Amino acid sequence: IVSGRNIDISLQGPLAIDGGQPAHWRVGVINNNRTALDEADLIIEYPPEAVPEKSLLASPLRERIDLGKINSGQTAFADFSAAFYGQENSEAELKITVEYRPSGSSAVFTKSTVYRIKIATSPVAVSVSAPKEARDGQEVEFKIRYSATAKEAVKDLVLTAEYPSGFSLNFSSLKPKEKDNVWPIGDLVPNQENELTIKGVLAGQEQEEKNFKFSLGILDKNNQLRLYNFVTSAVLMRRAFLDVSVLFNNGDGQAVSLGDDIDISVAWRNNVPAAVRNVVLEVKLEGKTIDQSSIFVDKGFYRGEDNTLVWNASTLNDFSVIDPGQEGLARFRFSLVNSLSSQTVKDTNLTVGISAVMSVEKPPAGFEDFNLKGEDAKEIKVASKLQLASRALYYAGAFSNSGPLPPKVGQETSYTITWSLTNSLNVLKEVSVKSSLPPYIKWLGEVLPSEEKISYNSATGEVVWQAGEIPAGTGFFRPAKDVSFRVIFTPAFNQVGKEIVLVSETQAQAHDNFTGSSLSQKRSSLTTNLKDDPQFKYGQGEVIQ
Repeated sequence: IVSGRNIDISLQGPLAIDGGQPAHWRVGVINNNRTALDEADLIIEYPPEAVPEKSLLASPLRERIDLGKINSGQTAFADFSAAFYGQENSEAELKITVEYRPSGSSAVFTKSTVYRIKIATSPVAVSVSAPKEARDGQEVEFKIRYSATAKEAVKDLVLTAEYPSGFSLNFSSLKPKEKDNVWPIGDLVPNQENELTIKGVLAGQEQEEKNFKFSLGILDKNNQLRLYNFVTSAVLMRRAFLDVSVLFNNGDGQAVSLGDDIDISVAWRNNVPAAVRNVVLEVKLEGKTIDQSSIFVDKGFYRGEDNTLVWNASTLNDFSVIDPGQEGLARFRFSLVNSLSSQTVKDTNLTVGISAVMSVEKPPAGFEDFNLKGEDAKEIKVASKLQLASRALYYAGAFSNSGPLPPKVGQETSYTITWSLTNSLNVLKEVSVKSSLPPYIKWLGEVLPSEEKISYNSATGEVVWQAGEIPAGTGFFRPAKDVSFRVIFTPAFNQVGKEIVLVSETQAQAHDNFTGSSLSQKRSSLTTNLKDDPQFKYGQGEVIQ
């Protein structure tokens, strides 16, 4: 009987190697069985980090070596060589398998062992020279130096960069291969050192840390980077030299609605350690919902041809000379239009854009090579307008009603209650309408359209319509969303001469999917005075005997 437990696999050679340097191993296969192993093969499965010495393998990461017959008690040996590439102190798995057939049998068996090879050093070195701090909107420069530390050439190298948010590349000393963050380096011979210089504008909040990562390696057949080495760099953001911040309604603000009045303050501060002269602040307004006639600029002027508000030394004395650390506010206000044209309503998810730029005509001495400009922008989302119409009907509406008008004591009169929803700009979700029926009103359970989700609680009298999602433009360029239900009123003697409430106050609620805001609208209770029914006559709303 042949057992894999009686077959030992040994590996002679280093378990820690220098990256990129060829290493040699000898595998010993010992047959401790009483039966010989016929047609034994040694299979070496290399990890992705390995480059086998034999480059003409059937599979680049799998080598098969014929061991022949291994008699009982005999040891068979096989040698192999490979270079490993990877990050310093990383590990790679090397799998060694013996495939054999016991003598006198046609069955084939295997036994495997996995060895972990440590890459003690990387075949390449990479470093970066970069600023520790940067101002918002400032151009920053990175010098990435890379070299080969292996004793043999390292081929087909690629350098990649991972940028933080707010970074925009505008210069590279080498042409990127893809987008703006992959550079083909090619081959590096031992001790060869090269450099890549990149420049870009970095934007961010004060005290925000921006992290960059530069990696060196090769691309595998799936175009994924096989990492050899990397370096990181952190840049701490400081305020811009000329710092501006757009404040909406005296703070960060929320979404706005049509017809709203909007107050804007632009806070500014000179962070240059020197006085700046002849400063200009320009604020550009964008958006179809802005009422141009409502724009008011405090100590500035409005340039109508490009929708820009301007403050300079002629309108604001402070801008003649701003001392280091000096700060202030520029204010303006405007309103949104009350309604939109049918064409504008079709443009959903509308916003109001406010972008501010503060600049100086001539930088002070010592700052000629610095970009002193300060910028900030706000995008204010315009919320949709949810409208609810609530009507009580007898002659008109989805149902045919019966009973006397005016309503008569002791006799049933049926009424139709119709709720109608319209929605202007954005998709509304979780839309619901709630009301309640007084105890003397009877719910009939008749609903049109029948597929609408409307429920009645007999214990509380509450009526709830789960309208769900309502598309933008409902009631404008697509039909309004309606539901109707029927109720019965049987008057009592104490109600004679009165107009009686059929449905209590009604409230619609919705979630604006674009702005994230909650919308609601209320409508007063409906009575037997059917003012929305065109055939209803004066005097038919009061109960008679």
